[in-house]
Amino acid sequence: MQPIERLGQATTRSGQLVLERRGADYAIALEGRIVMSSRSPSSECDLAVRVCERAARSARPSVVIAGLGMGYSARAAADALPQTAAITVVELVPEVVDWCRGPLAALTGDVLGDARLTVVVGDVFDVLRSGKARWSGVALDLWQGPFERRDPVFTPAALRVCREALEPGGRLGVWSEQSVGGFEERLRGAGFVSPEKRVAARGFRHVVYFGDAPAS
Repeated sequence: MQPIERLGQATTRSGQLVLERRGADYAIALEGRIVMSSRSPSSECDLAVRVCERAARSARPSVVIAGLGMGYSARAAADALPQTAAITVVELVPEVVDWCRGPLAALTGDVLGDARLTVVVGDVFDVLRSGKARWSGVALDLWQGPFERRDPVFTPAALRVCREALEPGGRLGVWSEQSVGGFEERLRGAGFVSPEKRVAARGFRHVVYFGDAPAS
């Protein structure tokens, strides 16, 4: 078995975040627990693709992705959207941005170099509150997602901020480590229509939720 090589680390409010490599495989661990891996990006990609398929109906699609992770959701969004699109990626941890520009860049074809993409280091809700009905799509690709029940990002009030930030017919996508009972109803209560749950590929418990802002 090949040894693990530590490529970077960052101190976050949730603990120590570490970027590791074993051979050709990369992983990001939080306090020793792997939270992202280059071996299993399918659910993150599904999240971005389905949000962007809906957003692409706009003349000039504008999409927010939070957070960056290893860059897979940003890559999937860039591949799914036209050249007229604008993609804003919001990431709390600046070191993660450095990793995606550095040792992880080859995994995504250096997606952060795409001219359509802007990286913001900060809180996604500061971005979402910056303008009503501004965005064609919002993808929340955050650690654990609503499975972390204490996270204020997924309260009904926070979800209403997401809905108000979307243009009519825009789509919200939410990644979750596992299924969360009643989350579709939570989306509906925040004003989303047609809430949907999709389970990730066999072998993983990851779930992706979607909800659309009313068309008018």
